Amino acid sequence: MEKKDELNLGRKPTRNSQLKWRKEESEKGDCFLVFNPETEQLHTLRPLGIKILELCDGNHSIEQIIHQLSIDGLLEGKDAEPEIGNFLNELQKRRMISI
Repeated sequence: MEKKDELNLGRKPTRNSQLKWRKEESEKGDCFLVFNPETEQLHTLRPLGIKILELCDGNHSIEQIIHQLSIDGLLEGKDAEPEIGNFLNELQKRRMISI
């Protein structure tokens, strides 16, 4: 991605096709265990994180992902851009998506 404070909303992130995940229930609420065979790492994501990961299908731009999450009532439009950008950067660092 670009500099940390710049978010190119037109880019279309693509998730790593090797990822496997399953839903887990816990005292703190539902979460998803995501295994990346490429790195042999296991990650825990909340429902919002897995929804973002699902939308990283190469067909949705970052702007469309933010819009969809807003429609679904999961976040507030433009105010969420930096948070989504940071989250996408983390996913990219962990080789869970490419941007």
